Amino acid sequence: MLNQKGFNDTHPFCSLWSDEAIKLFGEALSFAALWLYNNLMEPERKSRSQIKRETQALQKLGERLVELSPEQLETIDMPDTLREAVLFAQRITSREARRRQLQYIGTVMRRTNPETIRQAFENRDHQSRETTQALHQLEQWREGLIQGHETLIDYLCQRFPHTDRQRLRQLVRNARKEQSQEKPPKAARQLFRYLREISSENHTQ
Repeated sequence: MLNQKGFNDTHPFCSLWSDEAIKLFGEALSFAALWLYNNLMEPERKSRSQIKRETQALQKLGERLVELSPEQLETIDMPDTLREAVLFAQRITSREARRRQLQYIGTVMRRTNPETIRQAFENRDHQSRETTQALHQLEQWREGLIQGHETLIDYLCQRFPHTDRQRLRQLVRNARKEQSQEKPPKAARQLFRYLREISSENHTQ
């Protein structure tokens, strides 16, 4: 037979547990359920410091947008509201007004998806690094040719089959003569331009 608490009077549970014990046990279960929800089920809440870091990161991203030219901005997909805010910031001359506009840009970016913009800058940075490395390589080739590393001519002609060997040799001779006479590096610049030309033609083929 069930009592008013829903337990069978003959069940061992009723004989071993008093009403107070059952009450305390129920409270413990409630506390355990609340702890599980707060720590395991409730979505993680952002701290003030985390929100501040995210806001600063978005503002710095906005500053990079402001540094771009209008033509460069056109290559990045973004909401019109953000684009107009960036263009307006570029026209501001007052330092304090510009600071406030940058803060506004950060606020606008919080309402958009900044990943597209971040990816665009990552692509630009990658291309910039590649360009820098390519220019550094051209400079090394030029210096090597002027210093008399003849095997470089064979290497370049093999790597870039469209290279005019005779023209390359002439440019190298002119640059060496120029350097020995301590003249301005006009021939050296011509040699650099030709090396850039043959390497660029190779990339476009």
